Amino acid sequence: CRHPRRRVGLAQQRRVAQPPHGAVLVLWLRRKLVAALLRPPSAFPHMPTLRLAKTLWGVPEADDPDLWDELFARIKAEGFDGVEAITLTWRTDRDRFVSLLKKHGLQLICQIHTSGGDLDPATGYVYCSSNKLHDHLASFVKLTAEAKALGAVLINSHSGHDSWGSGDKAVAFFKHALLVEAQLGVPVVHETHRQRLLYSPYTAAELLSKPELAALKVNADLSHWCCVCEKVFDAADPRDDWWPATLRLVAEHCEFVHARVGHAEGPQVSDPSAPEFAAEVSAHASWWRTIWAAQAARHPSDDAAVWAEPEHGPPPYLQTLPFSQQPVADLWEVNARMAQRVRTEHAAAMREAAASTAAPPAPPPSGPDFIAGGDAGRWGMSSYMGPKDGYVFREQGPRGAGYYREGTAAARAGSDAPAGPEPAKPAPSVGRDGSLLRAAMDENPDVADKLASMMGGAVPPVAPPAGEDEAAAAASAEKLRAVDEEGVAVGARLAAQQREGAVEFACASASAPGGDLSLLERCVGKMNLGSASGGGGAAEVAKMVFSAGAEQLSLVTHVPESKRRGVDAAAWTRAVLAAIGGKVMCSAPQPAPLGGGSIVLAAVSADGGEHEPDADMALGLAAAARFLEEDTPA
Repeated sequence: CRHPRRRVGLAQQRRVAQPPHGAVLVLWLRRKLVAALLRPPSAFPHMPTLRLAKTLWGVPEADDPDLWDELFARIKAEGFDGVEAITLTWRTDRDRFVSLLKKHGLQLICQIHTSGGDLDPATGYVYCSSNKLHDHLASFVKLTAEAKALGAVLINSHSGHDSWGSGDKAVAFFKHALLVEAQLGVPVVHETHRQRLLYSPYTAAELLSKPELAALKVNADLSHWCCVCEKVFDAADPRDDWWPATLRLVAEHCEFVHARVGHAEGPQVSDPSAPEFAAEVSAHASWWRTIWAAQAARHPSDDAAVWAEPEHGPPPYLQTLPFSQQPVADLWEVNARMAQRVRTEHAAAMREAAASTAAPPAPPPSGPDFIAGGDAGRWGMSSYMGPKDGYVFREQGPRGAGYYREGTAAARAGSDAPAGPEPAKPAPSVGRDGSLLRAAMDENPDVADKLASMMGGAVPPVAPPAGEDEAAAAASAEKLRAVDEEGVAVGARLAAQQREGAVEFACASASAPGGDLSLLERCVGKMNLGSASGGGGAAEVAKMVFSAGAEQLSLVTHVPESKRRGVDAAAWTRAVLAAIGGKVMCSAPQPAPLGGGSIVLAAVSADGGEHEPDADMALGLAAAARFLEEDTPA
């Protein structure tokens, strides 16, 4: 819109308690008609409604509270249902921000950046300041609570650090994030964003496949993955045969779509309406339709709603001219056109979803009568390349070895395909150790002969893998064994002291976890596990257990149901953290997986040497004992 003030004026006129008339009536009817046309067609029963959010990223008026009233009126007039904002915007004037959103009927999506969100006077906005688990957990707890207080309907989190991969740190973060989300009562999505845990499709697929993260929700901004992988994924490309399964996995977890179009060399094309980007736009739109179809299957209700947001951003995402730094496109207009494209694509996805539920089974695929098989004489491999829908394999058909379409005379003569699938072979590891080549040579000795002829002599033997993976796995298993053994030993000691009537509340330390909070939680679980199941049997002892490492002091507080009247786990933990001081993270109480009652997880950061975890542990043990002396019944 090139005349925002004029449109705001009309929006304000519509709020006056009188019927529209004259030119205003014409404009009012026109807008009602446009809004009706832009809604998903009512012919799709039991399909969720699309809600569009407007990003405030790159909108200059979002930085000035005096312009918010006019800005929000314009956003509402253009058909958006809400806005997405970061801390830098809402902290400028929280009360006015929330009040004006309500005035214009806009909902709020809060975007948070773990270990970020603050303004540094010297460097500007802090996006990500740490790669430490405790810093990100503490930040997540703080920022999500702030977002809930603002009345956010959805929280979009840039979560964790990409250096964690898909290992224990990443899983621990997401498990705690799910607990925080459940306690907040506000849905939280985790964005597929560079620098963060879901930065890559490969890492994301590994994490989203884990059963313990089945409830994790994601915000699919797939433009980042094009940039990370330097490729716009194409299911028809053999190199991308993994992509359909990964996209389906993302779709199963996706509750928010950032509709930005990326390309092989960056996360954002300059203008998606330009013809040179037609292929990239088409690919992204097809991915979004897959996601929306999955959402429709998960939320089969007229009352359900799904969020999407055109999120093309300002420079440096938006390209600029050299020297002048002039943006090559009007960002507001780009996102306005993308909003229309999103509405169109969502309606198409709903049409496809509705049709698929009512359509008869699809007929066998059509295609050529014959597809040639592999060149066995040249490559020394079977012509059979696995089953193909709608085709029958013939080794000696009238046109040679290959696939004949069902219904043809050649196909009716029968199949020469193997009777059944061969037992699956373990996939060779990928790397520089030659395992792929070795596997191919083991599977078919002819390959070695052909390679030898190509190389002018015998193929040198491939060295076996160096065993780094095996060594790492062995070290990890040894670490877990040490954690479990210490948990059983400490638990058995506490259980024995309880049987002797010497202890009901205890403080203890564990060295094997090395300050790792997730390992300490596992250790306390072993303490609580019944002795008949190989545990320590200390589930009925209220306990606070400490573990010091190089980066942090971790503590786990467990209070069984039978002791909750004697001590509150959260109050006990807060008292200890207050005595230690420093940069701390503390979870809300949660049901204990073993032993019943409640459990609280906490950590105190070494903070770059400002705190010494071993000294903090001594302080914490003393404070924990002092709390028990002062606050538990005799």
